[in-house]
Amino acid sequence: MAGIKSQNIQIAHVDAPATERHSIHEGAGEVDILRPFGIKNHLPAQIEVWELEPGQSEGVHVHDHIIEYYHILSGDARMCVDGQTQDLGPGEIVLLEPGRWHSLENSSPDVPLRVMVTWSRLAPKFFNPWPSNAIDTTIQHLV
Repeated sequence: MAGIKSQNIQIAHVDAPATERHSIHEGAGEVDILRPFGIKNHLPAQIEVWELEPGQSEGVHVHDHIIEYYHILSGDARMCVDGQTQDLGPGEIVLLEPGRWHSLENSSPDVPLRVMVTWSRLAPKFFNPWPSNAIDTTIQHLV
């Protein structure tokens, strides 16, 4: 029924105020971060909403056992994956498989970038499941 929310369902809003601010992987500036459900270390997946002001970035890094999705909510982004750069805009989602070096920056001179980042730790039997001849998924646009 419309307007009724169960007490057993956790609901959050991506436009809620940021809950913390810090540098991400030694990138430029301190980024506003919302963790809508807090840190749930007992769960295999996490979700955050970042707001990067012009000139702010996430530093270059890699995860060996984590798969990540970057969903651009608003603003303009530039992502570099394994040395390849791609401009991104609202509605675009990037899939990053384990082992991909990557970084993200706000590419706008005057508009904040909002991005939802979701990541999941892979179970041990799934570590590095993609064969070396897999289709190149450096950056996939899922629009």
